[in-house]
Amino acid sequence: MVWPQLFKRAAFVSLLIASACSRGFELPTNPPPTPPSQSTGGIGGYIFAGSVGNCLVGARVELVDGPRAGEAIQQRDCPFGDAYGYYFQDLPLNTRVTFRASAPGYKTAVNNAYPETQVRQTNFTLNKE
Repeated sequence: MVWPQLFKRAAFVSLLIASACSRGFELPTNPPPTPPSQSTGGIGGYIFAGSVGNCLVGARVELVDGPRAGEAIQQRDCPFGDAYGYYFQDLPLNTRVTFRASAPGYKTAVNNAYPETQVRQTNFTLNKE
């Protein structure tokens, strides 16, 4: 007596599924997993002397506004190529950052940028005081 009831229920479920499919309905499927989003990026570049265009070793770049305001980096060299003279990483994307470059004997310069996953190159040219 149990088998006939199970057979009837299985037949009913099969009929229900076939009926839903014939009306254009689709059975739900699991969506593909979403890749993790990149939420941070970076800003980097070089600080140059305006009159001659030389790299200013020892120049300083400071985050003035935005995430990690007050953090500063000193440009130690100008490796030109894959590296930068200054570089801030792990900054939130879509958040404007204001930063300032300075060096003894030069006027300071201020810049704004949005960090990008591919580091946004932002150079400074400082003029003599």
